[in-house]
Amino acid sequence: MFDHAQNHIFGLVDTGINVNCPERQEILQKFPVPTFRENNAIHTASFGTEVVTTVLITDCELATTSTGEPMLKMRAHDSYGSYPAQIFSQPGIDLKQIKEEIIDKYKLIEITANVSEFPRGSGNKTLQLKNLSVDTDKKRSPDAYLSYLPKCRANIEDLVVEMYLILDKIENPTYKTIAMEGLRTYWNKFVISPAARRHHHAYIHGLVEHTWGLLRLAYFLTSASNKDVVSTSSVLYARIVDFALKEIKRYKETGTESKYAYALRSIAGHMYWIIENMAKQMVKQGSREVNRDFILATVIWHDMGKIYEYTTEGKIDRDPTYGILEHRVIGPMMFQQFCKEQNIELSEKDYWHFLNILASHHGKVEWGSPTMPQTVEGWFVHLVDFLDSQLQGTND
Repeated sequence: MFDHAQNHIFGLVDTGINVNCPERQEILQKFPVPTFRENNAIHTASFGTEVVTTVLITDCELATTSTGEPMLKMRAHDSYGSYPAQIFSQPGIDLKQIKEEIIDKYKLIEITANVSEFPRGSGNKTLQLKNLSVDTDKKRSPDAYLSYLPKCRANIEDLVVEMYLILDKIENPTYKTIAMEGLRTYWNKFVISPAARRHHHAYIHGLVEHTWGLLRLAYFLTSASNKDVVSTSSVLYARIVDFALKEIKRYKETGTESKYAYALRSIAGHMYWIIENMAKQMVKQGSREVNRDFILATVIWHDMGKIYEYTTEGKIDRDPTYGILEHRVIGPMMFQQFCKEQNIELSEKDYWHFLNILASHHGKVEWGSPTMPQTVEGWFVHLVDFLDSQLQGTND
């Protein structure tokens, strides 16, 4: 397994796929990964030094110090991370004017700042801004901000190649078209989109990483000859619990904090509930076998609506236009339009089954799903989505 795959779901999932394959360059020509300018000046600066660099400034607001003096506080972003920053009141400086006429208007600002540690001993960097300047004649395209937003630290090309090779194993030509052409149609937005504002994969390329994670899980868990996902999911459940118990034991013996113990507390109970519902639905349907091709196609589309739900213009946030509808609503609308434009021929049953999975993949109405999963495949997609979104946080 390549490096990022070794950390995915604690290294418990192995697809057996070689991403350094002869067709790698051909795949990356079909699905190119954009590159961004790196700016790590703040990250590499030592405490107590001065740094001159360009940053993206967000969340700027007027505030007061503990002694009641006016100040501006904000977040400064470079291509490595985000840092708290402040401008303190000085004679001849109009903080309100700086906020409204420079920071709010231009966002990409060249700064001179002192780098300090706060709180002391934390290792966290904070910036005290001394000077700001901006090229007022330079027009910014929406893509100009991408270099200053947080990004997935994995090798994205490796993820894209493994995604493609998994999808290439789809045998049904209709489902393969739905997956491959769907990805190709929306690729330029898909490849840079975050998967969230917070919580999981909330950075550039986050949607690629999250979808890759689901595809790996789905491919791995449907590899059994009888496609019995209740059995394979139960085995993975047992291995996750065993891993977490070992981490708890190690913590008790060494006193070393274990972030993986979170898996047992927060994930095991819900995972058990999902598997139980899969088993009940399997009995109801009268079959232990699932349609692997169908599942892989729905995984590609499950979060497709996020390319419109979120914006990366200035910061990762809900899009002011499309964001009023969440991806569980936008995605089905996109799929309906895609099927019309591509002349996709699905049976009425499969068409509505597909839409149900896109709408229900969060699994619970209280978690934002407008409906509940109605099939084994629906519960299974919720399972792999839940696992990747929850466990990814422990592997950041």
